[in-house]
Amino acid sequence: MTEADLLQAVEGLLASQRLGEPVFVRCLLLTANPTTDPAHRLAQLAGTIRRWFGVPLARLYAAGTVAEGQASVSLQFASGVTGLVVLARCPEGADNLDLLILGNHGAAYHEATTGEGWEETRLQHMDPDLHAAIQRSLDCGRPEVTSSGADP
Repeated sequence: MTEADLLQAVEGLLASQRLGEPVFVRCLLLTANPTTDPAHRLAQLAGTIRRWFGVPLARLYAAGTVAEGQASVSLQFASGVTGLVVLARCPEGADNLDLLILGNHGAAYHEATTGEGWEETRLQHMDPDLHAAIQRSLDCGRPEVTSSGADP
């Protein structure tokens, strides 16, 4: 399953209401070649999740660095849904995206291998305000209150 297939599958799953109301999502991107700007990739994935849930992002907290081998952002949405997005270094090989979605009626697990590196053009749901909020949180080590995503 490619990342584009994964994104489409998740949208269909959420629209079907088989999981009930979403309550938590974890998205883990393992890559042998982490970017020098982890806030960019974290913002892309966080923006995609925000679009899936269709609610504003109320608060986020980012931690880590590329030098440490892992960066992450925890998300709290206005509806109460929470999430965790992790960008982590892995041994050489294809990038891998691992996704867990918990709803009040079930859970879904998806995995996608991205081949020759992450194709950033397929994740077009990053906005500059979200990127800036994640970067500020990474820089200062404190949570950021945000109204990012008022119109997902």
